[in-house]
Amino acid sequence: MRFFLLHAGLLAAVSAVIAVFVPLPFDRPVFYVLGSVFFGFYFSLLLWPVRTIPVVLAQLTWALLVIWLLPAGDPLLLLMAVPLITAAMLDDVYPVLTAAAGAASVLIPVFFAGVFVWELQLLFLVFTAAITALTMMYVRDRSKAHAAEQTAVELERENRRLRRSVELQEQEVREEERIRIARDIHDSVGHQLTALLMQAGVLKRSLAGEEQLQLDAERIEATAGEALEQTREAVRHMRSEELPAGVHAVLHLLRKLERESQMTVQWKAEDGFLSAPFTNDQRIAVYRFVQEGMTNAMKHGRTRSVSLHVQIRGGRQAVLTLQNRTTPETDRPAGSGLRGLSERFDALGGRLVWEHGGDVFTMEAVFPLERRERP
Repeated sequence: MRFFLLHAGLLAAVSAVIAVFVPLPFDRPVFYVLGSVFFGFYFSLLLWPVRTIPVVLAQLTWALLVIWLLPAGDPLLLLMAVPLITAAMLDDVYPVLTAAAGAASVLIPVFFAGVFVWELQLLFLVFTAAITALTMMYVRDRSKAHAAEQTAVELERENRRLRRSVELQEQEVREEERIRIARDIHDSVGHQLTALLMQAGVLKRSLAGEEQLQLDAERIEATAGEALEQTREAVRHMRSEELPAGVHAVLHLLRKLERESQMTVQWKAEDGFLSAPFTNDQRIAVYRFVQEGMTNAMKHGRTRSVSLHVQIRGGRQAVLTLQNRTTPETDRPAGSGLRGLSERFDALGGRLVWEHGGDVFTMEAVFPLERRERP
């Protein structure tokens, strides 16, 4: 837009010089008609999907003006070569065609009139060719810069995608390692402590009458029982951390369900959702929302396709929408899964709504971002 305004200023300045120093046929109505057409095509080019058309039409109108109405032998008319040829800088589709048409619209009337000696005609030709060459050099450099910018954008997008992929893989590795450690603790340490607890009980019963030794056996039994309970609690905690690892766990869930159930998920995340500062409870709610929606789609869906759209509305609210196609026979009362999920979003200060409209089942959840963790 800024370049168009600069170029429009150039065209206005050249037109003003020609209007002041060149005798114009102000007494002929067709002059005003063609002049209006010329400026109309030029100043409307921002409204055209392909700017080549209005620019070339304006150049053609100028050539008609010079041939029919203007004094073609006036050298000042050649000043119009500057804005007419450099208009190619405004054309992103066919700049070469636009520049060539601009040069032709200036040179053809000069040669058509035949009022200049060949030396002046050669000078005008060199002048026009120089402007055309400079314009094409600028267009070429701009195209290279634009291509480099697009390449940088694509590389950055690919870089972000690779970083997300690496983060997901690292998260999967951490989850698998955490589950493996929890299983090993449960299978080895837990079993050993259970055996120790049982042996301490047997020892206590076998020491009937030996108060001191029986008391020591009771201490061993109590310590073993406490250690076993702490081990079980640690295992439960490690396994519970598997779920709220982050919103990226949703992507892992989607990939897993797609792979295992042959579901097709049309996933769309608006800018800012994956990096939003969700609390732990909110991350779990997002995960459960997707999990419940995908489960319902697998149970009651008519097709194997699900649409999921997540976004941050106004920078303050998270909005999740999941849709899948069903049959009218599946319009049934909400089950315990949806009711429990609704209670979860209520606790976050948000809401969960669902409806069965025709053959489409829709779930939508909304909750504020600034909600604190539950104690």
